[in-house]
Amino acid sequence: MSEELRIVADGLSFPEGPYQLPDGRLLVQQPRDHRIVAVSPGGEVRTWVETPNAGTGGIVFNQAGYAFATGGNGTNHILRITPERAVESFVTDYEGQPFLGPNDLAMHPSGHVFFSDPGKFVTARPNGGFYRTDFQGRTVRVAENLGFPNGVTVSHDGRRVYLAETLTGLVKAFDVAESGEVTGSSVFAEVGRGTGQGGPDGMCVDSEGNLYVAIYTGGIVRVVSPDGRHLRDIQTGGADPTNCCFGSSDLKTLYITESESGTLRSMRNDISGAPPVLP
Repeated sequence: MSEELRIVADGLSFPEGPYQLPDGRLLVQQPRDHRIVAVSPGGEVRTWVETPNAGTGGIVFNQAGYAFATGGNGTNHILRITPERAVESFVTDYEGQPFLGPNDLAMHPSGHVFFSDPGKFVTARPNGGFYRTDFQGRTVRVAENLGFPNGVTVSHDGRRVYLAETLTGLVKAFDVAESGEVTGSSVFAEVGRGTGQGGPDGMCVDSEGNLYVAIYTGGIVRVVSPDGRHLRDIQTGGADPTNCCFGSSDLKTLYITESESGTLRSMRNDISGAPPVLP
């Protein structure tokens, strides 16, 4: 396996939530600038959409071309972005209670979007929530009283949704039926908190079911097997990786957003990533 990192783009402002578009460009969230940028394979950075009053942390798409993004740095809503790139508030609260500040999200094959709601890290305490919504905005709370629920991703077979809990250094697994109903949960792996000031952040999975966990302040992406065993660590070239995803035409390029250096980095991987979920 080659773990030689290359810098795809730099000069990014707290880059988060990478997502590969069908044309090969990478969307990167810039929550502090309230915009999402598109990075070409050659490293050209252009604004894809501005998100006034909301800084996005993650983005997913459905087959109809609508995007869903977390707007946790501002409105604290889940946003919907139309194929024409109009930005709309989609889910604004849960049973009349405003969200603390949604952070990340993942698309399940059932057409449900799972999202974390931790609030701000500087004031974090065990009061975060984990939610599921559908394309009509019908939302249920999956879990509560979490210690900064952060990265969210779906297993390669759709049977689990993984949630990073930053304050505990844990990744939790939620068992999910084909319908999107959550049937159980457990601690999947203890991945650590880096220097103690951060912990597990964004995540992605490969086609064999291994989980890749960005450890904020740890300077690594920690790779965990489908049964929760620590396989290896990938050095990220900076102390503060925020998220990761697979891309390129063969899905064998691992992209990493690194906020200390403000870069999007990449490396080739022997195992391809799980294909994107587009219900």
